[in-house]
Amino acid sequence: MKIKSPSEFVMPKVDVQDGELLIILDEGEYRKLPQDPNREVLTFKVKIPSGETKRLSMNATSQKELLQAWGDDSKAWVGKKVRVEIVRQRVFDKTKDIIFLHPEGFSIPEETLEE
Repeated sequence: MKIKSPSEFVMPKVDVQDGELLIILDEGEYRKLPQDPNREVLTFKVKIPSGETKRLSMNATSQKELLQAWGDDSKAWVGKKVRVEIVRQRVFDKTKDIIFLHPEGFSIPEETLEE
């Protein structure tokens, strides 16, 4: 029997692996960070590969890429698939695995790459 992660949030390398797809299930909401109450983070409900529904905090890099692909109305993002990239990074003085999201099948226009 596979034991489920007790967290309501998607955990990299536990709930999702590098290269897997998630499906965005809602238009998201801003939540305050427990470690920094002056900062808000955008979170979405997503369907993970196991079929479970979890929350995912979206970093600014992922937001920028999804904004480029699908526009600034997150209601239009519902039902879209995103590919996961897991990268080790330093966050709040700890090195940890971070999830970056890329729109499935989206490629950055060449003029953007040349800038």
